[in-house]
Amino acid sequence: MPLLCSPRDPRLLEVSRKTGDGCDVTGFLFLGFSVALCFHTSLSINKAANSSPTMASAPPSVDMDQDALCPICKDYLTDPVTLDCGHNYCQGCVTNYCKIREEQAMGHLECPICRAQMQRGSFRPNWQLASIVEKIKLLQLNKGGKDMCVKHKKYLELFCKEDEKLVCVACERSPEHKSHTVVLEEEAAQEYKGLLCSHLEILRKERETILAYQADTEKESQDLLKLTETERQKIVEKFRKLYRFLEEQEVHLLNQIEEVEKEIEGRRDEHLARLSRELSSLKKLIQEMEDKSQQAASELLQDVRSTLQRCCVIQTTVSESKCHSGSRHSPCQAHPVRGWEKREKERQKATPA
Repeated sequence: MPLLCSPRDPRLLEVSRKTGDGCDVTGFLFLGFSVALCFHTSLSINKAANSSPTMASAPPSVDMDQDALCPICKDYLTDPVTLDCGHNYCQGCVTNYCKIREEQAMGHLECPICRAQMQRGSFRPNWQLASIVEKIKLLQLNKGGKDMCVKHKKYLELFCKEDEKLVCVACERSPEHKSHTVVLEEEAAQEYKGLLCSHLEILRKERETILAYQADTEKESQDLLKLTETERQKIVEKFRKLYRFLEEQEVHLLNQIEEVEKEIEGRRDEHLARLSRELSSLKKLIQEMEDKSQQAASELLQDVRSTLQRCCVIQTTVSESKCHSGSRHSPCQAHPVRGWEKREKERQKATPA
């Protein structure tokens, strides 16, 4: 089978010019034609080596991705091997397939696709196909970073605003997105980037406002704390002075109380001594008067006038002592505690606050 076209075919160059990605598309198409040629060559060799009528040749796949997939695991071929019928499988997949059929005694080994009989040891490694599969993998990774539409196998280059997802050209024309607003991916990215930047600027201003308010609040709080600390120190100092003043007043007042107590005790002893003396004189006079009143008339009349004069003198002395005790001292002196209270009040009034 001759090569369908070469990398420099005018038709291929025209496709490259229209797509705007000449190098990648050219390589991709050339690789597809190479895969088809490889499969065709492999089938021709197998037909010449084995002319069994039960063997059927598999037509080359149009889709390169499908040709590079293993029919058993549905993944890219790994260590591909070619059977006598021309079909290709992963070496591990076809080996495991044969092992399962032998364990279950399912009869002769057959190709999973065309049911042609095969020998377990007749698998031929296909190094050229393995190299092509690796190149296909690289091309899939180097498509320009664009995702493919799973349904239509086209690049997701458009953006649906209603569904907020990327779609391809075929999706845009489908009834699902027909009434939706669909724009280019780059245009949508620029639009939403502008919106994000606008919101970002607003959020940054809000952050700056909050930071400024936070700084003001912190400063105001520190100023208030300084004021409260100053007031606290003032209060502590005032109460320290009050404590000291109260202690001094306590000592002073206790000393005055002690002096008053001593004064009261001294006056008490003085009055008690005088009263004791007067009481003793009265007892003697009373005894003498009682004795005199019991005497006979002759004895009673002797010195009776002298006795009565002594009685009058003692009565006058007692009366004078009572008057002298009541008028000799002022009220403050007669009552030391009351006098101390009065003097203390006068001192407090005279002392400035």
